[in-house]
Amino acid sequence: MMVTFIAAVSDDGFIAQNGRIPWHLPRDFQHFRDYSAGKTLLVGRKTYEEMLGWFRGHFPFVITRQRDYAVPQGCAVASVKQALRLARERGTDELLVLGGGEIFAAAWPWAERLVITQVHTLLGEGTSFPTRNFSGWREISSQYFPVDAAHAVAFTIKFLSPPNPLPHAT
Repeated sequence: MMVTFIAAVSDDGFIAQNGRIPWHLPRDFQHFRDYSAGKTLLVGRKTYEEMLGWFRGHFPFVITRQRDYAVPQGCAVASVKQALRLARERGTDELLVLGGGEIFAAAWPWAERLVITQVHTLLGEGTSFPTRNFSGWREISSQYFPVDAAHAVAFTIKFLSPPNPLPHAT
């Protein structure tokens, strides 16, 4: 099973500010919807709740401390390890990690692919992605999108793989 992270990250390494995504990028939203369609997801409870309405045809594993948390069309889990085990039991080909920051950090040892929207802006503070240095990762492909009428900031969508196969934590 491939573990893929998908995130929009500012040039200085932040994915959110004041608990919110600080940019509006319609092309990136469409890219996210297209890439995640029908996939098994790993997401923190707060991020899941902020994204309600986005999950159609997905199977979300929602990490939460709330034992009785209900996830329609999905499953509440207590940890990344539990989600990985259950995803394998389901026969999942790819587990797509959506965040937030704590979930990205906890799942980082299992990351095998990064789908990063590098947002060409500096936030200065906020919720951090586990790394802003992707130099150890190989770029598989990228596409640059300049500022235009619908996008106030330029961005690049990149697909990255690690330089060597990662040893998997269990």
